[in-house]
Amino acid sequence: MDCDLDEAIALHQSALDLRPAGHSKRSSSLNYLAHCFSDRYDKQGTIADLEEAITLGRAALELRSPGHSGRAWTLNNLANCLRNRFLKLGMDCDLDEAIALHQSALDLCPVGHFKRSSSLYYLAHCFSDRYVKQGTIANLEEAITLGRAALELRSPGHSGRAWTLDALANCLEDRFLELGMDCDLDEAIALRQSALDLRPAGHSDRSDSLQYLAISFSDRYDKQGAIADLDEAITLGRAALELRSPGHSGRSWTLDTLANCLRGRFLKLGMDCDLDEAIALHQSALNLRPAGHSDRSDSLHYLAICFSKRYDKQGAIADLEEAITLSRAALELCSLGHSDRAWSLSILADCLRHRFLKLGMDCDLDRAIALYQSVLDLCPAGYSHRLSSLDQLARCLSTRFERVEAAADLDELISLRRAILDLHPQGHHDHAKSIDKLLLLVRKRFQSYDMTTDLDECISLERCALASCELGNPGRAAYLHGLVTDLRSRFYKLENTSDVEGGVPPVVDEIVAIARAALKLCPPGHPYHVMSFTTLAAFLLRRFQQRGVIADVDEAVILYQEALEVCPSGSPASAQHLHDLARCLSDRFTKLARRADLDDAIKFEQAALVLRPQGHPDHAESLNSLFNYRQLKIRGRGASTQSAGPTGATSGSRFKCM
Repeated sequence: MDCDLDEAIALHQSALDLRPAGHSKRSSSLNYLAHCFSDRYDKQGTIADLEEAITLGRAALELRSPGHSGRAWTLNNLANCLRNRFLKLGMDCDLDEAIALHQSALDLCPVGHFKRSSSLYYLAHCFSDRYVKQGTIANLEEAITLGRAALELRSPGHSGRAWTLDALANCLEDRFLELGMDCDLDEAIALRQSALDLRPAGHSDRSDSLQYLAISFSDRYDKQGAIADLDEAITLGRAALELRSPGHSGRSWTLDTLANCLRGRFLKLGMDCDLDEAIALHQSALNLRPAGHSDRSDSLHYLAICFSKRYDKQGAIADLEEAITLSRAALELCSLGHSDRAWSLSILADCLRHRFLKLGMDCDLDRAIALYQSVLDLCPAGYSHRLSSLDQLARCLSTRFERVEAAADLDELISLRRAILDLHPQGHHDHAKSIDKLLLLVRKRFQSYDMTTDLDECISLERCALASCELGNPGRAAYLHGLVTDLRSRFYKLENTSDVEGGVPPVVDEIVAIARAALKLCPPGHPYHVMSFTTLAAFLLRRFQQRGVIADVDEAVILYQEALEVCPSGSPASAQHLHDLARCLSDRFTKLARRADLDDAIKFEQAALVLRPQGHPDHAESLNSLFNYRQLKIRGRGASTQSAGPTGATSGSRFKCM
């Protein structure tokens, strides 16, 4: 009863007044009074009581110099008050001082001292708090080491064993969430079960053990997906709720925990009754957290998520509208600097994106993108949720780009996908998927704006994809085809520069090699089969034109003949293959002067011209080539096929293969 504590404070104050400075018992009165103010703060939450406890604790410590028998106790009491102020106000200096004080108390409690386990326990708590605030794994490791040492000293039968089991389990669970090692979570569950066994029916702390154990089973379900763990979490959550009747300070937390487990089971099994119950439980928790309650935003968030999930399942727009209303209310409570602001922004953005998909209002999509950008701004490099924030923004921006095709959106999408790829390095299970998404966007920009830098990036991405794509992977053929296509495009773009003039550049040999590799993976009937061998033929011919190796042009002729065999007669593609084959035969004639080659070149070009009648964009090309071949035949010698045609144009456009 508060009146008892108030009376105790008054009595201790009276005792202190009777013990002025210099009195041998003054430090005891200061210490007791500090304890009482700290207890009243724990009960009522008034920061003035905590400040008074700290002031009194400092005064007591000054009177208990090194060597005083009660110094360790006073160090721990003051440290606990400073830790509580840290938990209230978040000032690191308070926690740092608390750690230093607890360490000093531990130094005064050597092995065998009856208070050593308390100092280890308190110090472990502080290092755990510092890990939660700063995220440094070394603090968590220290907390675990200290927690194990405390547990060794609190053997079965010790009054503080259950709390020490819980504290160590908390640290192990935090390490599991940080590093993902299942053994940590399994040990945490075993420790929590041991704590529960020490709190039988009727124990005042049994509901706490049930609650913590439910959370641990839920976490293991999230990691491993075993429905038995989720069912166990729900069973434990219901048991905890039964012990936390209306009026219990932890009832709202238990309502939320159980509701989250039921929502998880709904997502797994799809039973509407689970989601409906989750909504009812979250609503009950919200009712226990009126305006001004520190956890009200949590209940609003959870409730918004549940209504959003019910909309996903049932499609009722009223559920989505309710989710948006709740999300907006939660965001108002999570102002700049609030630890849950990024989460709140993300929930509202998700709901607005869904409403856009339902109703098509651009304002919803624009607002969702702005919110996702704000989330990303709160997740700098190295932040654990940065990857998901990048992906959320990219997906939403992609939706707008598909709708509007604004160049600025495409540029931003490419930047986001690059950032995502950086977080999916080679060896990551999503590495190839990230390359594919970025490649698609960069290629789209190249096709729209013809920038060489984009083409170079496509080539670089395809090389990376091939490097991580094992032999036998069905996607390897597509990467090879894309790479050879892009290398060919770059070759033609640079064909008139010094990079190409004066000899066969290394890229021609590379294109030939890659096209051969692609052809092996693209047998007849494969969608890339014809393109692979026509590309190979085109660059074999190019290499022959520069080096004069007959084997190259012979192979090119064979490949174009194969292309004609698989290409439907009379199709536009067959006209191109006829023209290209004629060109190969003509070039071989200039080298070997075999009249049969020239006769065949004329025959195939005539066939191509039939498929390219007057008005066809390639009509002049075939007409000029045919004229040149006939001129060669009239002259009867291997003249260059580049002699002037009847229109003054050269015989050949650049060699096409598709």
